[in-house]
Amino acid sequence: MIDAKDTLGWCFTLGSMSLGVFGFAYSNYASAVMMHPPGKAPAIVKSLRWFCRWLTVSLLAISCITSFSAYQSCATAGAWALVCILVATTVFCAWLTLNMRH
Repeated sequence: MIDAKDTLGWCFTLGSMSLGVFGFAYSNYASAVMMHPPGKAPAIVKSLRWFCRWLTVSLLAISCITSFSAYQSCATAGAWALVCILVATTVFCAWLTLNMRH
């Protein structure tokens, strides 16, 4: 049986990697939008928007699994602080994704 603490560690790893990929994709989206006038954005902008949406959905799922794993493993205050940071950055990513318009 997989221990809840192992699951928690993997969730933190997946969450941090997903946040890094989201940051890279969002910065490319922002650069593409800033370089072109409204209505003249390149085709990659639409693809980046969808990619960021899927990443946000996966981050929301990872955040839920992380919260549940922390609860199951009776995590320490330090682990709960990391869970809260992950959830807060995921909510911020969701807000950014909802405001991706061009």
